Amino acid sequence: MDSLNYSPAEIREKTLSSKLLLNDNHFSKENTKALIQDAEIKKTIRKKYKLSDTINLNEVQVVAQRHQSIQTSHIITSRSLYGSPDKELIVTPQLQNGQNFTSLINGRFTGVWIMHQPQPWEEDSQIRIRGANGQPLFVLDGMKVKFEDINSIPTSIIDRIDVLYTGASSSIYGMNGVNGVISVITKTGFTYTASPVLYSANIKFSGYYEPRIFYNPKHHSTLESDNKPDLRTTLFWEPNIKVENSKDLYLNYFNADNSSTFKVIVEGITTTGIPVTSTKEYDIR
Repeated sequence: MDSLNYSPAEIREKTLSSKLLLNDNHFSKENTKALIQDAEIKKTIRKKYKLSDTINLNEVQVVAQRHQSIQTSHIITSRSLYGSPDKELIVTPQLQNGQNFTSLINGRFTGVWIMHQPQPWEEDSQIRIRGANGQPLFVLDGMKVKFEDINSIPTSIIDRIDVLYTGASSSIYGMNGVNGVISVITKTGFTYTASPVLYSANIKFSGYYEPRIFYNPKHHSTLESDNKPDLRTTLFWEPNIKVENSKDLYLNYFNADNSSTFKVIVEGITTTGIPVTSTKEYDIR
């Protein structure tokens, strides 16, 4: 390791002066001192880029493992049953323009073709792998799924596609993999941002959501610490109200202490699926 501090190089003043006087007998002491200082600076700079005081290290062994990303761990987990695939397609942003899974793999795997018009004695699957008499086994993130489920996945959330040809590679799945296996591995932590279809809902949940309880102040408390001004802007919220015909329903809640105009919004749906809504305003003085 190089040293952090460098001492100036030692130069004999008499030797330098005698050499300079050989060329010029009128060389003064001031010029000699300036040249000595300049030589010391250059010597120090040159020494910084030399390995004169370097200590050679012994053999370095890396014993720690490289930290794997979440996506890498997800790929390893999805491939835990079959290991390495026969063929792999990494879905780049340029390939995500396909309309569905079928258009994504069309023409990109040797021995895998799309059957647009299956014969009457064949199954309804649109995909065949060479040497197979029926549809392959479809796997999504390590789980067996139907072809319809695979084909409905947006291409923007697919990370890669693995193909196991018929034979030894797909035999790990037993009789289910006799016609080959196509495995789809999705991206982790991906949020689908495409515009949803108006008549359907496509939502990906990242985990279990525990609903929060709507806050209500303790109006019946006798503690002085709870006797504070009520300045809420939302007074009452009830998500589940059942209304019956010819019966009145009373909802009790406390108003806030600040004088203002409050709006009551009621939204619901009938037993026949018809949405209803109504609003009303009142003043607090």
